[in-house]
Amino acid sequence: MIKNGERVYPIKDTSTINEAQAAYLAKIEKNREAGHLAFESGNYPAFKGYPAVRMDQIIGIMLQLDEQSQRLIEERIVGPLSGIANKYDVPNLFAGRGDLPSHVTLEAGVFQEDKPEEQAAVERWLRTGGAHLTKLSAILTGLKFSMDTLIVAPNTYICSSRVDETQGAPFRARQIVRKIMHRVTPTDFFGPLYPRYDDIFHSSVSRVTEAVQPKMALSFLNESYETIGQNLRKSPLEVVTSNVFIGKSGDFYRQYAPGVLI
Repeated sequence: MIKNGERVYPIKDTSTINEAQAAYLAKIEKNREAGHLAFESGNYPAFKGYPAVRMDQIIGIMLQLDEQSQRLIEERIVGPLSGIANKYDVPNLFAGRGDLPSHVTLEAGVFQEDKPEEQAAVERWLRTGGAHLTKLSAILTGLKFSMDTLIVAPNTYICSSRVDETQGAPFRARQIVRKIMHRVTPTDFFGPLYPRYDDIFHSSVSRVTEAVQPKMALSFLNESYETIGQNLRKSPLEVVTSNVFIGKSGDFYRQYAPGVLI
């Protein structure tokens, strides 16, 4: 479907949209409260990296964003957030500055057994035409999404608060990807590759890397909401997908943020 010169894949079932919208808003509010509680209590793990062995047990399907989207996220989100973090002495690892460039994880499947040969075969199959993921990748490339909400927490992210026609393609693609992953072992739902990702449409922008005094952490949170968050609500950030990565999450990190692996 073409609307205003752009491709969209609307979700036509009103009840599906309403259910997804309610779930989105509930998850956003839950994460907002959890972020405040974590900074207030000081009870959260500082980010020290991801174990490479664990990341190699995950097959990820990531929506990568084009260069213009990356620049906008740096200018409107990461840059200002970094300034506020420095002001209140809140050490962070930022997207595109040591951490992965901003992206959206569409789905992730976890291998249930440590069998390298079997995992390699599954990865090859997912990348071939037989799995149909290449066709999905073509559909998901070049789509525009609106990010209008900032959630400040030990893992800060931006997200879409609305389930609208722009999210029809990833919404349905996620359901299809799960079916494809299930087909890896048709007789066993919990086969060697188990799809386990069920989250709102979001992109991480920073991770707190050291313990912070609650007073300073809350000041960082409040000022971020009052400035960056308010601006994002008034003027949503439009991002465009440029590519779809299909492969082990460990390989994704090795390519774009090797320093994060431990």
